[in-house]
Amino acid sequence: AQADVRIGFDFFQSRLAGEGRWIRHPIWGDVWRPKARLVGQDFQPYTNGYWEYTDDYGWYWVSNDPFDDVVYHYGRWVYDPQHAWLWVPGYTWAPAWVIWREGDDYTGWMPMPPDEDFVSGAGLGFGMNIGPIGINFYNRWYGGRVDPDRFYVFVGNRNLVDRDYRRFRVPRDRVKLIIGRTRPSTKFEIVNNRVVNRGVDVRVVERATGRRITPVAAKTVIKPNA
Repeated sequence: AQADVRIGFDFFQSRLAGEGRWIRHPIWGDVWRPKARLVGQDFQPYTNGYWEYTDDYGWYWVSNDPFDDVVYHYGRWVYDPQHAWLWVPGYTWAPAWVIWREGDDYTGWMPMPPDEDFVSGAGLGFGMNIGPIGINFYNRWYGGRVDPDRFYVFVGNRNLVDRDYRRFRVPRDRVKLIIGRTRPSTKFEIVNNRVVNRGVDVRVVERATGRRITPVAAKTVIKPNA
């Protein structure tokens, strides 16, 4: 995860070839789709794993998927009505590329789609230039054929750091209600040439859990090949 490591498309292509399929998409160009037999028919990025709060990078997504060293830390995920979830290559490493919402004792996240800065290559593109993140993006590109609200995962703040958080996940039929009670809390920073994922304020989680969240060393959660 060092800033001076050279990562290119050839690396992504060879690393992911055995775990999915590369296709040419009319909007997003060369994209990758994981094999259904590996992830299941109900696959969604940033669900099979858990959150750790790290000292160097803030909120880091620790995934149990076999390809997590690449697709949860580089690039963006986008949902396509025909192809389902597709990964769009990108070359800036982050602890997780997600959109956050917080409020009313809940925290939620969803995969951050590729905003215009990301697509054009003009900058890091933190998804801040397209209005309400996610909703406007999908309406613009897919004309109402995709409901991005269903991509949010919500849990109570006290369960955000639980490794088995999925036991406490808000049922899908209540997600729209929770969205209306929460506010955007996506926050990325560049610190010492590193992308840091602040997301929900860790103090909010500490108050909900009644205990201090001690940051872990990044090297204890980042896999060696990442």
